[in-house]
Amino acid sequence: MRKKIFVTESQYQYIKNNVNEGKFPVDPNKVLVVKKFLDDNFQKGGIAAIGEDGYPTTISIVALKGTDGSLLKNMDDKQLFYMLQDKFKSMFDDTIKRDKLLAQIIKDWYKGKITKNGMLTVNLI
Repeated sequence: MRKKIFVTESQYQYIKNNVNEGKFPVDPNKVLVVKKFLDDNFQKGGIAAIGEDGYPTTISIVALKGTDGSLLKNMDDKQLFYMLQDKFKSMFDDTIKRDKLLAQIIKDWYKGKITKNGMLTVNLI
């Protein structure tokens, strides 16, 4: 049985753009697995630095926790991203989707914006 569905012009453009850009919906279960790993193994922080404009700024970092809970190593977002790529390489078949998802998870995790249901601020990656 065929049905006709009516959409507005803006809805049509949204669908068209997302299909053309190859976006995919986020799996909340995978988000929660990565979030739990981040919560258990890293602590958020920041270090003072001089920005490109010459003014003081704070650079966002994370600290890797040891087995006893002490902080072992400071990492920037790129180092964290590479570690997550290695840790979760078998969780995803498509490396492009994995990398997009991990990057968004890192951003939202650091800002505390991942919901308890595993939703991100951007749920089409």
